[in-house]
Amino acid sequence: MWDDATERLLDAALADDAAERRAALRARYDALPARKRFIVQVLALAFRPQTRSWISELLSRGNQGRQERLQEYAPAALKEPLRQLEREGLVSQPRREGYWSCHPLLMEVAAREAARQGPQAPK
Repeated sequence: MWDDATERLLDAALADDAAERRAALRARYDALPARKRFIVQVLALAFRPQTRSWISELLSRGNQGRQERLQEYAPAALKEPLRQLEREGLVSQPRREGYWSCHPLLMEVAAREAARQGPQAPK
C-alpha cells in the first residue's frame, strides 16, 4: 500500500513513540513504593492476565509466618493498589473480567528486575 520510503518513516515513528512510552512507564514504575513494584513484577512474570485471588496466593506464599503481610496481600486488600496501578497505566484489566496484566511495554523491565532481586517479597 505504501512505498518503501513511507513504510520506513512510519516504522521509525512508531518505534520512537514506543520508546517514549516505555521511558514514561519506566519512570512511573521506578517511582513506585516496593510493595506496588512487587505486584507489577509478579504480573510481569506471569506474562498473562491473572485474577486478584491468584496474585494474592502467590504474594502470600512469600510471606508465610508474617501475619501482617498476609493481610496486606489478601484479595480484598489488593483491590485498591491494583486500581492505583491501573490509573498509572502500569497494569490493566482487559475487558473488565477480573484478570489483571502488566503493561506490555513494561513487562520486560519488571521481569528483569524481579529476576535480579529474587523471589523475595518487600519487607
